[in-house]
Amino acid sequence: MNEIREALLLGAVQGAAEWLPISSEGVLTLLQLHVLQKPLAESVAFAIWLHLGTLLAAVGYFRRELLQFLRVLPRWISPRRRDRMSVIDRKLLDFLGIATALTGLVGAPLLALSLSLDVLNRWGTVMIGALLIGTGLIQLAAPRLRLGERTTQQLSVRDALWVGLAQGFAALPGLSRSGLTISVLLLRGFRETEALRLSFLMSIPVIFAAQFLLKLWEFLRSNGEPLMNTGALAGAVGVLSAALVGWLTISALLTLARRLPFGAFAIGLGVLSVLAALF
Repeated sequence: MNEIREALLLGAVQGAAEWLPISSEGVLTLLQLHVLQKPLAESVAFAIWLHLGTLLAAVGYFRRELLQFLRVLPRWISPRRRDRMSVIDRKLLDFLGIATALTGLVGAPLLALSLSLDVLNRWGTVMIGALLIGTGLIQLAAPRLRLGERTTQQLSVRDALWVGLAQGFAALPGLSRSGLTISVLLLRGFRETEALRLSFLMSIPVIFAAQFLLKLWEFLRSNGEPLMNTGALAGAVGVLSAALVGWLTISALLTLARRLPFGAFAIGLGVLSVLAALF
C-alpha cells in the first residue's frame, strides 16, 4: 500500500474513532504495528499527528461557541469582570480551564512514556489490548451507574477534576479519551447529549497541546529530527482525511443524541489484540 493511501485510510480511522468511545490512538497504533509494520514509537507519533485533523474538525464544528469564548475570555481572566459573564459561560470556561490543566499534569508524562517506549511490538500490542479491554468495561458500566439529568449550568469544580484526570490517563495508547470523558460525565449525572458536547469541546485544547508536546519531544530526544518517516504530502492527506471524517462523525453523533454500545467493540478488539500478540 503506498504512503498516500495509508495516510488516507489512517486519517479516516482517526476521524471516526476520535469521537467514539473506543481508543483512536490504540486502533491506529495497532494498524501501523501489524498491517504497516512500523515501530511502536513512530506509530504512536503518527497517531498523535493525525489528531490535528480532528482538532480542525472540532474547531470548525464548534466555531460559534469558540468565538463566544474568545469574546468573554478577557472577563473570565479578570476577577473584577467575572460577575459580568453569564453563569453558563463562566462555568463552562472554569470547567475547561481546570480540566485542561489537570489533563496536562497527568497526560504529559504518560505521553512522554508512550513516545519513549522501546519494546517489542508484541508487548506493545498486549499493553494496548489490555487498555482497550479496560476502556470497554468502563464504557459498558457507565450508563447503568448514571445518577441524574444534569446540564452545563450545573458544572462544578469536582466535575472538572474528575474529567481532567480521566482525560490525562487517555494519553496512553489504548485508553479512549472520548470513552473515558463521556463515561465520567455520565457517572457524574450528565445527559448523554451534554456528555458528548462537553467531551468534544474538551478535545480542542488537549489535542492542540499534544501537538506541541510531540514537537517538543522530537526536539529534545531526536535533535529535532521527526519521529515519523511519513512524507509531508502524506501527512497532510492524513490530516485532511481525519478532519473531513471527524466533522461528519461529530455531526452524526450529536444528531443521534444517544449512547451507542461501543464498549463491547472495544473489549472485543482488545481481546483479539492480546490473543494475536501472544499466539
